[in-house]
Amino acid sequence: MSSVEINNQVNTVTLSETVTQVEVYGGGVGPQGIQGIVGMQGTQGPQGTTGIQGIQGIQGIQGLQGIQGIQGIQGIQGIQGIQGPQGLQGIQGVQGLQGTLGTVIASTSTGVPTTSLWVDTSITGSAVVPTGGATGQVLTKTSSSVDYSMAWSTPASASGLTLLYTSNAGSPSTSWNFDNIFTSTYNYYLVKIFYSYSATVSGLTMQFRSAGTTISTAGEYQSSQTSFSGGSVTNISSTSNSSFGIAGAQPIAGTVVDLWVNYPTSTSYSKSIFSQSFVSAYVTGTPYLLINAGRTTSTATAYDGLSLSQGSSFIPVIKVYGLS
Repeated sequence: MSSVEINNQVNTVTLSETVTQVEVYGGGVGPQGIQGIVGMQGTQGPQGTTGIQGIQGIQGIQGLQGIQGIQGIQGIQGIQGIQGPQGLQGIQGVQGLQGTLGTVIASTSTGVPTTSLWVDTSITGSAVVPTGGATGQVLTKTSSSVDYSMAWSTPASASGLTLLYTSNAGSPSTSWNFDNIFTSTYNYYLVKIFYSYSATVSGLTMQFRSAGTTISTAGEYQSSQTSFSGGSVTNISSTSNSSFGIAGAQPIAGTVVDLWVNYPTSTSYSKSIFSQSFVSAYVTGTPYLLINAGRTTSTATAYDGLSLSQGSSFIPVIKVYGLS
């Protein structure tokens, strides 16, 4: 049997051979020796293998809700979509109930493709056109508070000029009479005188006519005449004439005279006239503007026409207008 003797305190005994018995005798513990110096750090060993994954932890509690964010800016409007196809036609509605029968008030004449004339009795009132009336008249409401109140009436005449008479051209003459051109329908007349022919003679005069007679009494006509020519002005007044002068020196063809006549048929007022013309003289060719104003001295006679006279033959074409 082998034996091993251990004289010092040890923690571990390594036997290099087989022993059958070990006897240990312990002595008392000696004092602790001084700490040895720290040895150098050894090199790092290789990394160990990864350990297995641990179990999942429990879910944490829900956090508080965040504050609401500010509203974003509005996006741009999209383009309009294309129009959709037309829908199918709806089904036809049911036929309405038949109305009540009307009342026969007259039969139709032969040839009319109906057999009776009917009136709707469900409407109250008397919607009947009044009897009578004349051509050109219109129906007028006679009361604003009474239904169907109507009567025939003549509409008011339109304001402005109304052409009443146009003369026919004829052969040249020194005097022209125009009868029945003034009536009591109008108080104001415009007579436009067109020269279609004129000779080399001065002056155009006008006289009133009554029942086919020319009024040529001396002192019947009073007038004042103003002419403008070449920058000069000439005034001529006369209080005792047998005619009105309405166009001056040698008017040529194409000259137009505007003659206004006021109250020609009155027996209460004197008759006044006003005329104007722009003339290029037949002989001299000097243009001038002539304005005439005048009146009759008597008031009792009603005049229905006028006479135009000149020293040599001429052809006037006149148009007479009534002023409303």
